[in-house]
Amino acid sequence: MGRPKPTPPPKALPLRHVGTVRTLSNDGSYVIAELEAGIMVATGMELLVTATGGDPARLKVAEIQPPYFVADILSGHPEQGDRIQQ
Repeated sequence: MGRPKPTPPPKALPLRHVGTVRTLSNDGSYVIAELEAGIMVATGMELLVTATGGDPARLKVAEIQPPYFVADILSGHPEQGDRIQQ
């Protein structure tokens, strides 16, 4: 009797574009971002910034005022114009 075939791991969902970094705070601790039309985020949600020339940055949504939201920078160095993904 053979061993049962292992179940493959679940496939990762593709990242979706949720917004764009519009402004960085003077101290570099948070960003103000603009949401894409029809997209919502929730307070506490962690997002990924795909930087144009460096490593990805991680954000955590702090406050939402559609069509904008404020997110704390958890890691990395996002720049104005960077795409934010979920």
